[in-house]
Amino acid sequence: MNRIVIAIVAAVAATGTARAQDMNAYFAQQNAMMQQQMAAMQNQIVSRNMSDPRIVAMFRQAQRQGYRGSLDQFAYGYAATGGYTAEGQRRYQQNEARNQAAEAAAARGYQQSVQNYGNAIAERNAHAAQNQYDAGLSLQGRQRYADAAAGVQTERSYMAQGDTGYDYRTNRVYRQDAYGNYYSCGADGCLPIGPAR
Repeated sequence: MNRIVIAIVAAVAATGTARAQDMNAYFAQQNAMMQQQMAAMQNQIVSRNMSDPRIVAMFRQAQRQGYRGSLDQFAYGYAATGGYTAEGQRRYQQNEARNQAAEAAAARGYQQSVQNYGNAIAERNAHAAQNQYDAGLSLQGRQRYADAAAGVQTERSYMAQGDTGYDYRTNRVYRQDAYGNYYSCGADGCLPIGPAR
């Protein structure tokens, strides 16, 4: 019976892992599409700036003053800083810092989402395994009971009314009265117990 439960739990766990990989692939695909669109827009702006005679003249002047970058780098910087103005450069730096902070926060949020998803899958798998285990107990004529006095859950076979059973682990006697109620008995007396949830 235990081999069947283990096989079922393994199958459920594999399904959860496959779903997590599917979600990762989906997010990666969406991110790649967005990056392609942004790159296309950026290339279009840089290309337009590289064709602007005024910007090319500024590039040549910057080279004479020691600028070592390429024309496409200069054209990108021109667009990003609003023509290399002091205000444009300040805003560019602020935007870059803000973008980096947002990217870091998004990465942390994504990692937390992945962790939450993994935790939910693990919890679902644990519940499925427990349900399978309880079904196996039922087939064996046993049930889990919560014994608050011993601070444990105990597995008891279905006892006939008036029967008793002893648990060496908890050093307690378990019995059922004439009405079908179960009790855990020890040095502290007999206390009622019920099915574990």
